Amino acid sequence: MAFITNKLDDYFKIFENPHQENVSEEYCSDNEIELVQDKIVNDEEIEIDELKEDLIFQILDIDYYHREDSDSEKFTIMLFGKTQDNKSVFVNVDNFNPYFYVEIDNAWKPNTINKIINDIKAKVYKKGVDKKKLQEGLISHKIVKKHLFKGFTNDELFSFIELKFDNYDAMTAYANVFSKNHELLYISRHRHISFNLYESTIHPFIRFLHTQNLDPLGWCKIEKSKFKEFDSEHRKGQTDINITCDYNDVIRHESNEILKFKILSYDIEVMSEDGKFPHNRDGDKIIQIGMTYNYLGDPECFKQVILCLGKTSKIKGSIVKCYDTEEDLLLAMTSEIKKNDPDIITGYNINGFDWDYLKNRADKLKIYNKFSRFSRISNYVCKYVESVLESSALGKNNMKYYNTPGRINIDLMKVIMRDHKLNSYTLDNVASVFVRDDIISVENIDNNKIKLNVKSTEGVRKDDYIGIYYNDGASDNKICKKKQIKELTENTIIIEIEDGEKINISEYLENDTSVFWCSAKDDVKAKDIFQMYEGGKPDDLALIAKYCLKDCTLCNRIMSKLNILPNNIGMGNVCCVPLTYLFVRGQSVKIFSLVARQCRLENYLIPTNKKKWVNKEEEIKDEKKFNSFVQNLIKNDGDNSDDEEDSWYEGATVLEPIRGIHYEPVSVGDYGSLYPSSMIEKNFSHNSIVLDPKYDNLDGYKYHTQSYNNKDGSITTCRYAEKLSGEKATIPRILMKLLSERKKYKNMRDDEPDEFKKAVFEGLQLAYKVTANSLYGQTGSSVSPISMKAIAACTTSRGKDMLLNAKYFVENHLKTIIDLIKDSVETNNDIKYLEFMREYYEKIPDNKVVKKNTYGNKEEYFQWLKLKVYGIIKTYNIKPLCIYGDTDSVFFKLNLTDRITGEKDISKTALQTSIDISIHLLTTYNYTLDTPQTLNYEKTFQPMLLIQKKRYLANKYEYNNKDYSLKYMGISLTRRDSANIVKKILIGVIDQILNKFSSKGAVEHVDRSLLKIIKGEYDIENFILTKNIKDKECYKDYTRIAHVMLNERMKARNDPIQYGSNERIAFLYIENDKKNVLQSERIEHVDYVIENNIKIDYLFYILHQIQKPIEQILELIIDKPKIIFNKFIMIEENRRSGIEPIMKYFSNSSESNLGSNVSINDDNIIIIEDKPKTPKKTKKNVIKKDIKIKIDDFFID
Repeated sequence: MAFITNKLDDYFKIFENPHQENVSEEYCSDNEIELVQDKIVNDEEIEIDELKEDLIFQILDIDYYHREDSDSEKFTIMLFGKTQDNKSVFVNVDNFNPYFYVEIDNAWKPNTINKIINDIKAKVYKKGVDKKKLQEGLISHKIVKKHLFKGFTNDELFSFIELKFDNYDAMTAYANVFSKNHELLYISRHRHISFNLYESTIHPFIRFLHTQNLDPLGWCKIEKSKFKEFDSEHRKGQTDINITCDYNDVIRHESNEILKFKILSYDIEVMSEDGKFPHNRDGDKIIQIGMTYNYLGDPECFKQVILCLGKTSKIKGSIVKCYDTEEDLLLAMTSEIKKNDPDIITGYNINGFDWDYLKNRADKLKIYNKFSRFSRISNYVCKYVESVLESSALGKNNMKYYNTPGRINIDLMKVIMRDHKLNSYTLDNVASVFVRDDIISVENIDNNKIKLNVKSTEGVRKDDYIGIYYNDGASDNKICKKKQIKELTENTIIIEIEDGEKINISEYLENDTSVFWCSAKDDVKAKDIFQMYEGGKPDDLALIAKYCLKDCTLCNRIMSKLNILPNNIGMGNVCCVPLTYLFVRGQSVKIFSLVARQCRLENYLIPTNKKKWVNKEEEIKDEKKFNSFVQNLIKNDGDNSDDEEDSWYEGATVLEPIRGIHYEPVSVGDYGSLYPSSMIEKNFSHNSIVLDPKYDNLDGYKYHTQSYNNKDGSITTCRYAEKLSGEKATIPRILMKLLSERKKYKNMRDDEPDEFKKAVFEGLQLAYKVTANSLYGQTGSSVSPISMKAIAACTTSRGKDMLLNAKYFVENHLKTIIDLIKDSVETNNDIKYLEFMREYYEKIPDNKVVKKNTYGNKEEYFQWLKLKVYGIIKTYNIKPLCIYGDTDSVFFKLNLTDRITGEKDISKTALQTSIDISIHLLTTYNYTLDTPQTLNYEKTFQPMLLIQKKRYLANKYEYNNKDYSLKYMGISLTRRDSANIVKKILIGVIDQILNKFSSKGAVEHVDRSLLKIIKGEYDIENFILTKNIKDKECYKDYTRIAHVMLNERMKARNDPIQYGSNERIAFLYIENDKKNVLQSERIEHVDYVIENNIKIDYLFYILHQIQKPIEQILELIIDKPKIIFNKFIMIEENRRSGIEPIMKYFSNSSESNLGSNVSINDDNIIIIEDKPKTPKKTKKNVIKKDIKIKIDDFFID
């Protein structure tokens, strides 16, 4: 039975041993029942005398505390990690003193410096901290000589005071006082003195990592003779190894290995006393806590534990522990964490709900101190943190969690929201997106069993549920209702179907449609859980427990599937920030640490940005532009993510597109890492930009000039100095290292057979790629510690130059070279060709134009190129045209025509010719570029529908003319504010235009789809919309925001589902015949619509969701596409008014009412015939073509 007592002595016994667990019964996987007494994990702590060798371990976490030392507090760093043999480590690192710098006049004497220090000292104050301790916290100051990381100064050294402190509170207090203006008459009688601070915002433990050249998630070594056992002044770790050492004795140990850290995923199930959303009332108890464990690199859980309030039946493969009181249940969670000692604690929305609910219940039950002990520090009550993280990726996030030194807390939901754009962030939807794989074929076993032959079954087990879907190119579509897995192997899944049920999977497979299975959850709703718990039956409670454990294991699997830990460990090491920072801090801290580490090596100091009042909305908008632009720069080819209107950073160049349908092959050249390469090429850096004219035109330097346009129309010209030796400034040096390391780890990834190590190297190369582009972005971000807008503006301006240079080459030199090649071969006279190439390559060194076993210098290359290109292009004439350019990519077509007939060729032969010529001629251009710039062939589109800037769609080919995929950008196929019905119609239109070359087919598809909509033939899920919820104070007037008011209405109804800040609410537009109805009254939650059988407002979807994106495409191929929509709008409006029934409009007698170019086919479908359009003046840069252009053998292999 659970421990129940009112005796004070017994109470103190429990308080002194908070890890003791009072368990009534434990149900184990082997069906045995036993009493359990947990033990503390480090009962067998390794004595320091047993450590015979140097201590080498991988760092997992870093934190700090202030250690009491006589009458002062000492800043002490805590390092947590694991050894190769899986021993946990806790190191107290002593004697590292926080410090920062203050710039001073070179003429100031030591006596003046001392006066300044005393005056500042007298003003030091911090609320809640002993003033004397703060003042005495300054332990030393001295004058040092350093370089300024602000403007080119020809390596001149400047004077600074270096102030060292014995604690972090004192450092921040002094920095705060120094940042203010001061009346110091011994310096100036006429003005207040304002000091310039340097690096006063770098956290001391980040400084420690820089100083010791440590990676925050890398390996370190402490020699056996250098460490000692902890003493009473230091904190003791709940770890295998507990030591202290001096900071100088923690040294770097080279290794790329990542240990297989233990990951705990947990979830809580909560009761509601009235069946509504739980609100921590007396009856709103926590009834179950699921805890599942896996190791990094292995998605399968090796242990599953469910803690239950009340007797619960056994669950195969899981440990079931039952408790009589909620107090014991909560304390059992603390005990489980101590006993199993995980390195990572994760779960879904744990920083939004679970931790907060656990904390509030512990408070209510008066066990907060006993419960809140999850860290790796002995007898340490974890600090409960309530913070707000505002970013473009996550919006405004109210995060509530325990700070658990030694264990990393990761809210999987926040990571998914940061890294992926999804329509819904429910765990069900996230699992269905990421836990899935292809169905290859289907076999009927008997009348009610089907075997699915699949690519993989990773992520699911027997008895799990799966959904079966097909993808039509735009969205996932359900084939049947979800099925339970009866049997499975590595490549097969067996499911049961109901009597009479038909599942036409083979039909989709035969049409080469993508068909897949995906994870699905049990249908257990909140109200079902409440009812089952109230019933109190052990089997019902076991069903709830299975549901809870399923959610836990899903998190383990998704963490593994997405390589979240390897990717973030790579990012932490690249940027030199702790792993925790990546989940609870913003973007700028990463790049600041990266740059500060390099500046320290080069003896530069970074000025502390003086705080200015910044409107928070503008700050978030600024960061959004930066993050979105960086994402655009690091886009992976084939990424069909939607780019919003403002999704590029201010200053990026987009060339005016030639709108229309381009049936000719359109090749795309892409600059590799354009913005980092531009910064390296022109040596853009804080310490190379000339801000003082006295440093311009100095001997020993070459100067790069770059101009950029300002918003007011003026032009700013900047100068950047570079040593004649070619030695680069700080930012370019960092970028060169990042790009070099990325290349190294990409090669290591490609050569690595082990999947876990491959994931590690992939995480590292991705971190280097993202960081290189983010570094540019941070120079232009107003909230960044390294902000310098001139550098960002010059970088984008140089990017524009490069884009225009590529356009000029395509439209001029490319044609010239090809024409000269044809002439030289056919006349057997190289003179003109070689004259042009020698002049074009005049400044290019011979050793740059080399390809192993092909050519070894420029002359050999000219001959090789001539023969290669002539063999490809000899039957064609070309007229190259650049049709579009975007940031770092140039889009061009060769316009191939037959040399004899003059007829334009858009066949597959022409497609391959375009691919091959683009590859070779872009290489020719590449040799002329300054290092490290490169313009690489990336892909070829055919056909391409170019709607406007940032909006296009096309069939994408790469290196052959057979394999292609649909590529789209900026259209409604992936926009989260578009209903699925828009995507279904749009993909049909695209198929007709791109693959069938039929304007008629596109119109018929739209017509047929609109008819099906107003007849109610589409599933309800096709009309669901989702919107992000922000805190009410984020809106000027939240009562005018429809989806916010819907959420308020749901709260007022006390619906079981309610949405918090930064969650996406799912809703439908519904019919509402009231006059002057508010927008919020026209929408309703999906569940509410289904339960109450409310009618969907189809007219709204036609008018406000479907019409605009479809018309944008149709207007490029037909005149007046509005006519299609007007018919159905009229029909639906009349129906609502009760004028005439729908089908009357589809009788033969009404044909004449629909227009002279409209007919009705045998299926009663309205048709608009292809007709020659009335000649008219088209808009500038718009191409409209006859859809019946000759296509030759394009679709014939």
